[in-house]
Amino acid sequence: MSHVADFEELDPDILAIGWLEPEFPYTCGNVAPEFAARLGEFARNWFESIKALKGGVAMGFHTCGFCGNAAGSGTFGVPAGDILYWCPELVAH
Repeated sequence: MSHVADFEELDPDILAIGWLEPEFPYTCGNVAPEFAARLGEFARNWFESIKALKGGVAMGFHTCGFCGNAAGSGTFGVPAGDILYWCPELVAH
């Protein structure tokens, strides 16, 4: 997977989140179970997000840089007010 710093602006009003790689620092902490469950729903339904946002599919394939076992190819957007957070499918992993 490619690393992109959290909250890096990809386009005006589109911010990257969750593009983690082990060699780059990232914030750790606990999240509410409801948050983790909802994030998992977005990740599992990434293709629906692409269709709804009229985005393209890159068709790349990435393996988790932390465990080396999980793999994914999708991305998805999470709207929050005027901002769209753009995430990789593996963020929920």
